[in-house]
Amino acid sequence: MSGAVPATRRAWHITNQGDMGSLRLVEEAMPQLNSPGQVLVEVQALGLNLADVFCCLGLYKAAPKGDFVPGLEFSGVVIAAAAEQGQPEPQQQQQQQQQQQRYKPGDRVLGVLRFGAFASHVAIPAAYLRPIPADWSFQQAASYPVQTLTAAFGLYECGGFRSGQCVLVHSAAGGVGLQALQILARQQASVLGLVGSADKVQLLDSLYNSSSSDGQAQQAAAAGAAPPSQQQQQQQHMEFAMRVSGTSAIAEQLSGFLERAGRPGFDVTLDSLGGEYFKPSYAALNPCGRHVIFGAGSLTPKPGARLSLNPAVLLAAPASLLALAKLIWGWLQRPRLDVIAMPGDNKGVVGFNLIWLYDRLDLLADLYDKLDSLRLGPPLSGRSVGKVVVTLQQPSGSQAPGAAVAEQR
Repeated sequence: MSGAVPATRRAWHITNQGDMGSLRLVEEAMPQLNSPGQVLVEVQALGLNLADVFCCLGLYKAAPKGDFVPGLEFSGVVIAAAAEQGQPEPQQQQQQQQQQQRYKPGDRVLGVLRFGAFASHVAIPAAYLRPIPADWSFQQAASYPVQTLTAAFGLYECGGFRSGQCVLVHSAAGGVGLQALQILARQQASVLGLVGSADKVQLLDSLYNSSSSDGQAQQAAAAGAAPPSQQQQQQQHMEFAMRVSGTSAIAEQLSGFLERAGRPGFDVTLDSLGGEYFKPSYAALNPCGRHVIFGAGSLTPKPGARLSLNPAVLLAAPASLLALAKLIWGWLQRPRLDVIAMPGDNKGVVGFNLIWLYDRLDLLADLYDKLDSLRLGPPLSGRSVGKVVVTLQQPSGSQAPGAAVAEQR
């Protein structure tokens, strides 16, 4: 993209954390490139995550205080780049060579940042960007970074996952779940993926043909990866099922899968829900297994409820008051562990928030390199499957400036 950089941008500010109605579109001065290695990106699409919702509700510990711009991931086109200044120290130079690339105007990029993506333009260090594959759309690219890095960080860094292990994936048709399945299918893991509807079970069965290994081989071949060997196919067992309710029913569901898979227990659980599945999932872990928690989806209100901490809003909307009451009740009923008993269990529970990875460029680069070696396909899209992506309609595209269209990916 060529031409002068606009003097202003549009950004969505949350002006009163605790009230989703305070999200405002504001026109403000364009960010300046004040540091060497920074680039200015015209945003074409951005990913909407549950963390963004919790930020706006004032329920996200890592969020800035007061007025701020939410948003963790985006895709777009570089329109300007800061000039390099001076010579870095040898160690810094080596890190820069490993962690970042130089970008020029016109390059298509995807990126992550610690808040601030909900804008028409973002200024960001090049180390947090990656090129968009030529056959990916901006929408696919915007839905890739957070969910894929979350899946990889949860599996490899927190879960200690190794090829061929047995993994339980909650919300397997969600954004992180779908990317985790791509990773696990290429690592010959046995997987039980749990979802909330029969349609999602059917979708995942069609993608991975969980009754045989043929679908997994086709999935790998479609993404350019080598298909698993015959021995690996015999060892790998993938099933998808709807969530059930009640401790006994859950325990029976998990033990039934393990028996069919020929496994004594799960090595890793990826849990974005919490709730009643936590204790049975923890009980079904192998010794040295790890239960990895990265979300609290069981507390998410149903569509149509406007969550707010403003009493006037709650009193005017009974559905919102009920949703807040359910959220508080779920919070009070959240599962707890006896840390004194845990050494005897010889199992681990790890909670993580991907936002802190922003401060670890070395680890971020390692995860991206690992994901590149797996040659994952683009994230999938569909109604209530994957994640929500907001497409920005920029003036350069002869659209109304700052307008946005949301779609589920």
